[in-house]
Order: sequence, then C-alpha cells, then structure tokens
Amino acid sequence: FVKPGCTPCEEVTTELARREGVLAPIVTSTLIIGAPADQVPDEHGDDRLLLDPADHNAALIGAGTRLPVAALLATDGTIVRPLAYGRDEIIQLLAVLEATAEQPGGLRPVPDVE
Repeated sequence: FVKPGCTPCEEVTTELARREGVLAPIVTSTLIIGAPADQVPDEHGDDRLLLDPADHNAALIGAGTRLPVAALLATDGTIVRPLAYGRDEIIQLLAVLEATAEQPGGLRPVPDVE
C-alpha cells in the first residue's frame, strides 16, 4: 500500500521492481495506490495495479494509515501476519522472499489464475 508523493513509498516501489524478476516465480505482487487515477504517475503502468483512493483495502486488512505497508497473502487468501510497516520492514520482507525464491525447493511457484 503506497501513496504518490510519499518518499518511503517510492523507495519501496523501486525496490519491488528491482526484485520482481527473482520473486515472480513465487510471489504475485500488486501495488495498491491510495489515490485517484489522475494522481498516479505513469511509470506504474496498469500491470498488477489497484487504485484505492479511499483506502478501503488498507482498512479491510487493518493496515492503518502508516505508509508504506506490505501484506503477504497465502494462496488461500489468508493474510500472513504481521504486516510489514515502513520502508525497512518491507525491504526485509522482500529480502526474505528473495532468499526463499533462490533456495532449491523453496516456495512452490504461484499458479496462474484466470
């Protein structure tokens, strides 16, 4: 969960993009932006992007207002707790996922969902 103009949010978005190739076999990422479409920078594109201008999705998972926030969802939709709050916790989460992805026999690949 990020917002335009939030420096830590931009840093996390950049870090996620940098690691996406390694993470793609085990994690499908979705960037949830708390802003209307006209406030979202073009570099985000439309791929795996959800606009949430009223922050309803953040409220549904109990994310509060601290940004950025990352939530890891299990394949059954269960939210894996705790949520990762702030730049440092999210980068730690990405590092753990990256290390897992690089381990033989790590997590199973994410199935394609139609």
